[in-house]
Amino acid sequence: MDLAAPADRVWPQIGGFLSIVDWHPALASGEVLEIAGRPHRRVTTTYGAPVLERLEAEGERMLQVAVVESLLPLEHHRATLRCDPRPGGCRVTWSAEFRSPSPRAGAIIANIHELGLAALAGRFGAMPASGTSPCASGYARAS
Repeated sequence: MDLAAPADRVWPQIGGFLSIVDWHPALASGEVLEIAGRPHRRVTTTYGAPVLERLEAEGERMLQVAVVESLLPLEHHRATLRCDPRPGGCRVTWSAEFRSPSPRAGAIIANIHELGLAALAGRFGAMPASGTSPCASGYARAS
């Protein structure tokens, strides 16, 4: 999603390990936990479903998490949220790779990402599209 706000303004609001609860409309609450010496976050959806994720990596305007427990059957899940400067704003990219026995898992993960990116566009303003959608689908890959 291309946003009409600079990365230095967007990332501090979205890039914290628990910040997702503040901007994703499908999340009601969350907490940070330490499990086996590693940071985890437990978030609860607006439907009451819990999700436990482990922090895998973080860097300059990049956060990577892995789903540890979820009602959706996911294996080897790894999601990356990035925020890169662009002329006139920034580009937020949210990608995921995983395996799942559920044929609907890819569509469900894509929907979660699209809802979040749309919320960011509402908060920061989306940059005008140049012949393509500012929100790319197909970023959640299941195998």
